Order: sequence, then structure tokens, then C-alpha cells
Amino acid sequence: MQWPENLGVGKPYDPEQRKEEFLLAYCYDKLGNKSLANEQLENIIDYTWKTIDQSKPDHYHFIPTTIDRMPDYYLGLMALKYSGKEDEAEALLQQINNSPEFSSHAKQWINDRYQNVDNDSLTKEIDTENNRLLIQVANIFNE
Repeated sequence: MQWPENLGVGKPYDPEQRKEEFLLAYCYDKLGNKSLANEQLENIIDYTWKTIDQSKPDHYHFIPTTIDRMPDYYLGLMALKYSGKEDEAEALLQQINNSPEFSSHAKQWINDRYQNVDNDSLTKEIDTENNRLLIQVANIFNE
């Protein structure tokens, strides 16, 4: 992903780009460019593991308690699933469920979305317009 050269101080050190990369992966996939789609999915997967896996030396102690961060981990799960790495997706979901860094609402939302469960009480409370768009894209990705 490219950043404008004259954007303030330039590209942030390690920007959160999973939403943008997921949309790019979807577009590349629909255009028939599977290699670029897979490259974007791998970027999402790498960043997801880097921000959650405390055993890795480059882990960021990143507390995803805000509503804005939950879709990023959901997209990490979906990137693993679409890349054929369902065992890794299950391992990531287990790690999210066992992590004290995620609130119970965050865990429930991520699990419900990943398993295509419609939990109206959480959906109304948490799903913003942007989140709904990403969920729709995630749901049609492999059609």
C-alpha cells in the first residue's frame, strides 16, 4: 500500500491497514488477480499475529478493547479462513477467547461474526456502518 509522500511526516511506522487490505484483497480476487489478493490476505494475517501473539519478539502490547478494533481481528480470522488456514483461524479464535485483553463483548462479537450468528443485542450496540460494510464484503468474498 502506498502513502502520499507529502502526508505530514509520511507513512506511520507500522500502520493499521487490515480493513483497507481486506477490501483490496476482495477487489483483486474479483478482478482475477489471485496472487495480489493472497498477498493482501497474508499482510492481514501477519499483522494480526504480530499484534496478538505475545510470544513473538515483535509483539505489540495492544489492548483491543475499543469497538473500532474488533473488526480488525475478525478480518484476521477471515483472511486465515480464505487462505485455507482454517486450523490457524481456530487457533487464533481460541487465543482471542482465552485472552484477558479482550472484553467479553469483544469476544462474543468476534465469535458471533466468525460463526455467522446474528446476535441482535450485540449487533445493534456494536455494528457501525463501516463494520457492517466489512462484514458484508467478508461474507461475499468467496462467492
